[in-house]
Amino acid sequence: MNKALILIMLLLIAIAARAQQTSTDTTTTGDDYPSPGGAMWRSLVVPGWGQAYNKKWLKTGIFAAAEIGLAANAIVQNQYKQKATNWAEEEYYRNNRSLSVWWLAGVILYSMGDAYVDAHLYHFDDEKSLTLNIKMENHILLTTMTFNF
Repeated sequence: MNKALILIMLLLIAIAARAQQTSTDTTTTGDDYPSPGGAMWRSLVVPGWGQAYNKKWLKTGIFAAAEIGLAANAIVQNQYKQKATNWAEEEYYRNNRSLSVWWLAGVILYSMGDAYVDAHLYHFDDEKSLTLNIKMENHILLTTMTFNF
C-alpha cells in the first residue's frame, strides 16, 4: 500500500510539473487572469496547486502541508488499527482515522473554495495607504490623517 501511495504522489507531482512547463495556458481568461474553475480543480487534484496557480505561495505551503499531513495521519491510524490487539484499541484507531479523513475532506473543500475566490480577486487592488501630514501655519500645528482603502 505504501508503494502505491508513493507511486500516485510521484505521478501527481510529474503531472503538476508538466502542466507548469506549458507556455500557453488555455484556462486563463483575457489579460492573464487565472480561471476560477481551473484554480478550483487544480486545488482538488494536487494539494496547494490551485493556490500556486494564483501565485499565493504562503497559502500553497500551508494547504499542501495540511492535506499531506492529514492524509499521512489517516494512513498511519489505519495501520495502527490493523495491528490492534483488542476491540477497544481497534475502535480508538478507527475513530482517529475517520476523524483525519473528515478533516482532510474539509481542508480540501476549503482549499478549493479559497483557490476559486483568489482567482476571481486576482487583479483586485488591495493597496491600502495611511498618511499623516503635519504642518505649521501661523503658530498653529495642523495635522491631517488620510486612510485610503
